[in-house]
Amino acid sequence: MGNSTQKSSIIYGVPLKWEDSKQFMSTWSDVDDATIERILASTDTHRGLPIFKLQQRFIGKSTRIVIRDDASKKQATVIQTGTKSNATFEFNYLTKRVLNQNDFVSPETVALALKNMRTLPGSRLESLINSNVNRFPEQLLQPVDSRLTAINFDADIILVHGLGGDFRMTWTDDDRCWPMIWLLDKHVGIESVVGRFNIDKVPSNDKIRVLTVNHHADMNSIDHDSDPSNIAQRLIGLLAHAGVGSKPIVWLTHSLGGLIVKEVLIRQAQIQGDIFKSTKGVVFFGTPHRGATWAAGLRHTNNGYEIPALKYLDPSPSIGDRAGNLTRLNQLNEFFVTYPIPFINFSEGPLGSIRIPLLSAIVDPIIVPDSQARIPCNHTRTKPVVSSLE
Repeated sequence: MGNSTQKSSIIYGVPLKWEDSKQFMSTWSDVDDATIERILASTDTHRGLPIFKLQQRFIGKSTRIVIRDDASKKQATVIQTGTKSNATFEFNYLTKRVLNQNDFVSPETVALALKNMRTLPGSRLESLINSNVNRFPEQLLQPVDSRLTAINFDADIILVHGLGGDFRMTWTDDDRCWPMIWLLDKHVGIESVVGRFNIDKVPSNDKIRVLTVNHHADMNSIDHDSDPSNIAQRLIGLLAHAGVGSKPIVWLTHSLGGLIVKEVLIRQAQIQGDIFKSTKGVVFFGTPHRGATWAAGLRHTNNGYEIPALKYLDPSPSIGDRAGNLTRLNQLNEFFVTYPIPFINFSEGPLGSIRIPLLSAIVDPIIVPDSQARIPCNHTRTKPVVSSLE
């Protein structure tokens, strides 16, 4: 119960292990109750009972959230994880999506509710590769759900987020991995998505492995590691370590994530690598295939340092003191002409202007306009679909 763990988990489906401790202490100590109180205060179900505590080990980086029964002087772990941020994310999910008002009567009713609960689809993610093995800043995460984390899988669906995003901000809604809910839907699910591409036999839901990549390309980092080209190169090794390339692959990408995937594929195509040969299709959501003109004016900090991710997006000519990345962006687009990989391409639709009252300003909410999201592609083996997303 007290061992350090890299995974983040809520204790489901088993009786909680109650610890007998007069002072509620062992190798753990209480920390920052205000964090838990803020989450509880945001839910209508909280009635003051039971009392939850956030705890950390004296040695190591383990964090847990316990349920405390003052009457019996006992407590039991309900969430165990490696970091405080993971613990609070899981606790937010637990209070808003798992427990209902009737469960908050006493510690015993919470314990019973957890015992009777099973994990909802895509509610949690865990690292696929142990941090002791993974030396890179990128992570490869797998949603925790028995129906979609097949051991003997027949295909991979890989999610890659965009600039300044992360796996939770981009792919979760109400603390659930929304693409997994979508893929489980019998009307727009696995068969509809994977079936659009040239996969001879569409696998059943329980034979699809869903992975999500977490990288650190953002608008503020001047670290060379945040360059999308470098992210793609490291990602190839991470994917190969997870066995990606042994089965058919469909990519779901958002914004800059689409360009990172194109970087992965062009590198793999040059050596006829397994990841390239196994790729059956790519879905692009608002990917700036022709670059982003706004990046040109933002690619330097106030101190003059260059931001690699924004330089990468700058579609200025690749010459001179302020050389952009036009040459490479064109190479990636030409790659899709040379190697006709099937794809579906979505751009941001015309939403109109948005007024911001506090600033008395009118802004255009389009980040990647249709003109920059189009792939110049004339071959007939792919049929780009540019649609409006509202």
